[in-house]
Amino acid sequence: MAILFSPLVAAAPVPRAAPALLSLHAPFTASAHERGYIAQTPDSPCTHALIQVRPSLALTTGFGTLEARASAVSCGGAGLGNYSYAEAGFGVASMAFPANVSATQHVEAKWRVVYGAAIDVQGTNATLNGLASYSIEVSTYLYDATTATLWGANTTILAAGSVGYGNGSSHIVSGVAQATTSANLPLIAGHVYHVVTYLIVWLTAVAAGGAGDRSAVVVDLASNGNGATLFALRLR
Repeated sequence: MAILFSPLVAAAPVPRAAPALLSLHAPFTASAHERGYIAQTPDSPCTHALIQVRPSLALTTGFGTLEARASAVSCGGAGLGNYSYAEAGFGVASMAFPANVSATQHVEAKWRVVYGAAIDVQGTNATLNGLASYSIEVSTYLYDATTATLWGANTTILAAGSVGYGNGSSHIVSGVAQATTSANLPLIAGHVYHVVTYLIVWLTAVAAGGAGDRSAVVVDLASNGNGATLFALRLR
């Protein structure tokens, strides 16, 4: 009696993600960077921009804190507006590494933010361009140290708010947001690179109406458990 054998069929291989060329987690072997900038109507006593808590990020945990404020009052008479602006943030840059081949690589960073924000806008003229606004954003970059070139990347807005004179009122909010910001960026063989990610808070206050019009905004990433955490920075 003939015995028939069925040919063995190999199981289909399970697809696996390509290994990361660079994968960083806390504690980060990298350098921390902080930034802060303020601007306001020159020589005006009626504007105020302040970085209340200086931006700081701990490489051991990836946790960062900051607090920034901006306010403006129309105190120069009808039609004479004032403004204030604040920018604050922190981030991480990887240690330098050489590119072995020329190729487009995927850069990504995973962030989580716990924040509080408050806006107060009061105006007598709803047609003028007065407002208060904030935005919390995260971005990834690739810095070519060989040519001193910073390759731009995708920016993700984690949280934002704005109130204008047309709906002038107080606005207070707190929340939690998480996002992975990523981009496909070019590497050139023989060049030396750093992978960089930043979290930036932007604030703007404008008072453009008659005397007494005012606007103010504050973003808090520093108290009551607020802050931002960088979980991972990768290059694939």
